[in-house]
Amino acid sequence: MRLMIALLPLVLAPAPRQDPTTPDAQAPAPPSYEEVLPFLFHAVLEGLYTDGVKDDVVDALMASDEATGWPLYFIFACPICMPAWDAFATYRTRPTFLVSKQRRDNFGEGLDERTRAALLAGSVPARMQALRALVQRWVGQRLDLMRLSGEERAGWLSLLEALREKGLAYLKSYRGEERFAHLYRELEFCAFCEGASAPEHR
Repeated sequence: MRLMIALLPLVLAPAPRQDPTTPDAQAPAPPSYEEVLPFLFHAVLEGLYTDGVKDDVVDALMASDEATGWPLYFIFACPICMPAWDAFATYRTRPTFLVSKQRRDNFGEGLDERTRAALLAGSVPARMQALRALVQRWVGQRLDLMRLSGEERAGWLSLLEALREKGLAYLKSYRGEERFAHLYRELEFCAFCEGASAPEHR
């Protein structure tokens, strides 16, 4: 009986808290490539719907090269540009909302006039700068909705940066081939890669 009384404080004492800096601490798993593809698709698609981007802007950004059929402003095979392209293509074929008496097909009123003008009539560099700003906002909003910890967000940003490097490698490769060099001659950077890898954060 005396032994049980002596051991009682040890039984009732709270378990020692694990130091998160020790190797045994459970770190969040980094995002996988399979996770980032639907993430980018949904981020861009949601941005298009929320902003209510007009079809003439979508069509201008989805313009293709006549010789190859490749998109002019999305780097072909880029792991960031391709899910973004699929989001644009999906949005372009969107139906009218059945419950909307105004026959609406999105949730926004369109882009501000300055952004719209840059995307439609600006030079290629100006168009890409405006597009990069949109992608930064769209991807940032999606990340914010996920309510990630600082470490988890850093993992996503690290992966997006790695994918940006892959996209730039594709761009450099195409510029080195005579049959593709004309496609991206005016692109100073990939708007989707640069925007997704440096998203806004609120």
